[in-house]
Amino acid sequence: MHRSIQMAVRFLVIVALITSLPMLVSRPSGTGTPYSSALSALGPASALAATGCNHLACSNSGHGLKFTCAGSANSNCKVIRGGVDCSITACV
Repeated sequence: MHRSIQMAVRFLVIVALITSLPMLVSRPSGTGTPYSSALSALGPASALAATGCNHLACSNSGHGLKFTCAGSANSNCKVIRGGVDCSITACV
């Protein structure tokens, strides 16, 4: 019984450390404005949208199940895993 309580306490301590880790490693807040979020200083840096547009879309290459990128307006194409998968996103 004593060992199971000890293991439970260890588990809870590890969970508490993991959940508090983002607060400890967050980036320092810059100059605050009245319009910024109170939570903007928490967590990692924001992800930025891709700049530019390659104007390509996914299409079947005609060689089995392989994909390739072909011309298309206002979309970004990226062939993944050697042509097995294809990712398409809209241009911003």
